[in-house]
Amino acid sequence: RELILTLAVQGKLVPQDPADEPAGELLKKIRAEKDRLIAEGKIRRDKPLAAIAEGEKPLGLPVGWEWVRLGALLPFRIGKTPPSKDPQYWADSGHAWVSISDMNHFGEVFETGRKITDRGAGVFGYDLLPSGTLIMSFKLTIGKISVLRVPAYHNEAIVSFTPLSGLDSGFLKYMLPTVAKTGASKDALMGATLNTESLSNLVIALPPHSEQSRIVTRVEMLMRLCDALEAKGRLEAAQ
Repeated sequence: RELILTLAVQGKLVPQDPADEPAGELLKKIRAEKDRLIAEGKIRRDKPLAAIAEGEKPLGLPVGWEWVRLGALLPFRIGKTPPSKDPQYWADSGHAWVSISDMNHFGEVFETGRKITDRGAGVFGYDLLPSGTLIMSFKLTIGKISVLRVPAYHNEAIVSFTPLSGLDSGFLKYMLPTVAKTGASKDALMGATLNTESLSNLVIALPPHSEQSRIVTRVEMLMRLCDALEAKGRLEAAQ
């Protein structure tokens, strides 16, 4: 499975199509969309990031691909935790609040162990994240990724990504965990951790939009094959 994902993010899993609009043009459209969202007050202005040095590029890219930093590609938010022992922030029924234990890697989040009140929601300063939002752990456990299937907030060990047109959410789901593990992490008491700066500086190989979709189709087919092989192996072992 690791090999499948590694090949996917290196452009070695599916052939390139010269007719695809190159990723350089996609980045121009993303920049224009981000500028519009900033002007509308929906996302914050991103901080200037250093140009990607040659030493940061681990391999040559296929034709039509581009190197880009995560902070320039995709807006993201870090979560929060309201005072954990104050009952005015927590309730048995309320807004879903995601912790890492609620997440299944490459899975979906339908239910959370804890919920917050309207007062608890007030500490975030933004609205509930909509169903379909991609979230990923970046502290203690790096690269655990899930899709929200319920509007929710999340804690400070999780980052959520604002989708932009031209970025296939399935491609991001398979690409981000692999890329996150290449970041400069620090040791924490219970595991490794990234921070806002190291997340922003992650270097990503971005394919054209059409190729993103082809990669997702191929990855999912190969993952189903892995599932079938594992099930066959368990059956043979039992027999």
